[in-house]
Amino acid sequence: MGKIKDFINKNFYEIFNDSHLVYTLIFFISAFLIALLSLFPYSNVGNVVLFLSTSTSFTYILLMLISLIPTLEKYLFSKEKKFDKYKIIGFFGVYSISFIIVLIYFIFGPSANLTIEFMGWDILLPSLFIVVFFGWNLLQILFLRSGMEILSENIENKIFPRSKSIETKETFSLIFLILATLIAPLLQLFLILFYIPSYSSLGGDLFIWFIIVNVLIFLIISITSWRLISLFLKSKKNNTPNIFSSLFYIFIWLYIIYRIFSFFNSLRGEGKVGTNIFTSLIDILLMVITAGLVLRSLGGKVIGAVIFNKNNMPFFLYAFTMLYIQGQIIMITG
Repeated sequence: MGKIKDFINKNFYEIFNDSHLVYTLIFFISAFLIALLSLFPYSNVGNVVLFLSTSTSFTYILLMLISLIPTLEKYLFSKEKKFDKYKIIGFFGVYSISFIIVLIYFIFGPSANLTIEFMGWDILLPSLFIVVFFGWNLLQILFLRSGMEILSENIENKIFPRSKSIETKETFSLIFLILATLIAPLLQLFLILFYIPSYSSLGGDLFIWFIIVNVLIFLIISITSWRLISLFLKSKKNNTPNIFSSLFYIFIWLYIIYRIFSFFNSLRGEGKVGTNIFTSLIDILLMVITAGLVLRSLGGKVIGAVIFNKNNMPFFLYAFTMLYIQGQIIMITG
């Protein structure tokens, strides 16, 4: 357990360390409550959720800045107690300040009261959260790609020890190639069969877009599958069989197919509770994985910057992820 704890603390910048555990728990509880509250179908709930996510995210931004004060380190990041009273008092004290500032903005800063309407909270904040949402999704592909490459390489090393003969490697390579070229089209076909009843009943432009998207996806699957087969034939010709390409292809398409599923679910309007819960759970899992990869990749680059240190890096992550969650809620609920 000691080695696991050391690995987690080293690669995740203290998020699960005793010094930060209370803040991590508060973050996950806040995120869960905000996501749960967004499911209630009342007219003003959206504004309440927007207020809570904004004030919570702003709290972590303030804590990130306050953490730069050396004299506060022993109070805010004590390793002797996981749930030290100073940590709890510090968090809720800062949250009170954040709550008041955001409340004043919400009371006096709606777009109808301002000369520059875009600066109103009802326009500026949703726009900001949506930008973060789409930006994070683009970055997610880049960071998940590095994780998928490492995972594919590790699996290949397990299956392909050096003692394996070329013939055995070619057999495994062919098996994984067949799996890779079948998984993506079969999953996409399943999505079509799953969604076509609801989209055909909606008709109009939505059904046309549904058809266009599926045709494009199958076209992309065909092109990428042919590329994968070409790589297989080239590796066979050079006596360098591998399963890395097929594994990486599978992982990438599993992620893409899930995103298509999420897109279809939101495009048709208000989805079923079961599918919304499923997509939320998968998104949370992806966020946790991506957050870890971001911390390992991005954290190492910014940890030496003036504004970042080992104590306040987690607060940056909490604030950014809270913005993403709210952006996702806005995209789903409107």
